Amino acid sequence: MSTRNAAKARGGLARLGIILVGLVGAASAYGDGEIVAWGNNYLGQCNVPAPNSGFVAVAGGWAHSLGLKADGSLVAWGDNYWGQCNVPAPNSGFVAVAAAYRHNLGLKADGSLVAWGSGPGNPPAPNSGFVAVAGGDAHSLGLKDDGSIVAWGGNSEGQCNVPAPNSGFVAVAAGGYHSLGLKTDGSMVAWGRNDDGQCSVPAPNSGFVAVAAGSHHSLGLKTFYGDVNCDGVVDLDDIDPFVLALSDFAGYAAQFPNCNILSADCNGDGDVDFDDISAFVGLLSGAR
Repeated sequence: MSTRNAAKARGGLARLGIILVGLVGAASAYGDGEIVAWGNNYLGQCNVPAPNSGFVAVAGGWAHSLGLKADGSLVAWGDNYWGQCNVPAPNSGFVAVAAAYRHNLGLKADGSLVAWGSGPGNPPAPNSGFVAVAGGDAHSLGLKDDGSIVAWGGNSEGQCNVPAPNSGFVAVAAGGYHSLGLKTDGSMVAWGRNDDGQCSVPAPNSGFVAVAAGSHHSLGLKTFYGDVNCDGVVDLDDIDPFVLALSDFAGYAAQFPNCNILSADCNGDGDVDFDDISAFVGLLSGAR
């Protein structure tokens, strides 16, 4: 790093530190990790087990639910006919989770994936280097730290045939029988079943920062600079994700698998680096 950039980085971090110190009390008043569940509950999928606290992520399958605890353990409840609520031992070290139709996938801190329930099982070897995961009706997707996607399981509609070039991906999503991959340049790639247009990305195919898939439809969120946790607002909750995006791409992708790291490109120059700190602080200040 040049002397000029180093000085800019120190200045930006100092300003960020001032905001953190001044607002730490407000940040500590945020929720305690409670899950709220609603809708159809015929198999108990909305009955969150006690203690309902300490959760950091959630996922919903066809009729079952999953919650990731701050200690890296998983809690599963609801329909268990296919064993989708039987989290394999050791139930520890998880950093992300995905719920599919009848199976689940958990991402471990060491970059390996664990699958359980009635589904395609664990990924092809080598089971390492994963940073994000998604599950469809009978197929699974894993995003590697090199930007490639591994797809396995049911392939009746070509949902596991990742289009070339299989590189430059930053997020994945799995629908019923289709798959989506978000590229570093903000474009979307879709493949598999397209009978309802779920793979026909509307023009312009650019500026996306997050992706999601339903059974027969797809969603893409456009660029919102500073909203690094992709919750729709720029606020205190974006500080930790922003620091993570600057320092650890793989860690960011694991914790925010449906977000594009370019949401941290607050100065809009196409790169996530120390030059974005001052712009991020400005966005935070304007949001107060």
